[in-house]
Amino acid sequence: MEASKEHLRRVAEVGNPGAEGQDHQPQSENGFLHEIDPQFIHYFRGRLKQVFMYVTDDCQLRCRQCLYKPNLVFHMKRKEIPINEVVRLMADFKKLGASKLTIMGGEPALYGTPDHVQLEEMINVALEMGYEYVRMDTNGQFEDDMLAHEGMKKLHEVSV
Repeated sequence: MEASKEHLRRVAEVGNPGAEGQDHQPQSENGFLHEIDPQFIHYFRGRLKQVFMYVTDDCQLRCRQCLYKPNLVFHMKRKEIPINEVVRLMADFKKLGASKLTIMGGEPALYGTPDHVQLEEMINVALEMGYEYVRMDTNGQFEDDMLAHEGMKKLHEVSV
């Protein structure tokens, strides 16, 4: 687990002269990790305050009232966004000014492995990047001890 945490830290340090080797991600012409439309950057730089990150399509429920209805409206190309991609997206959003992060899905408790290592890494890296407020929107259908995990304790809010 330590190796992957270190890898994620290096991914998050893109643009830092000390970040080198395979983990150094190339920046786009505009200095971001992704190609972002210049008009988007012009409008949102310094204005982006909060990001709602949909990390997985998985959900064990099919609630009629849910705003996220993958079976009717939206399908990601993959079941979930890989953790390295999540970290790069968080870095770009942070560079645009985001200070709050909401982790959503489907059901974010189903993201990654059943022991929640990737979810905890996502929370840790977001806080290390300087996100001031990290929360998770959930349906609450997870193991009784999930919120007792050290990484999960760092969430500022869990909303059902």
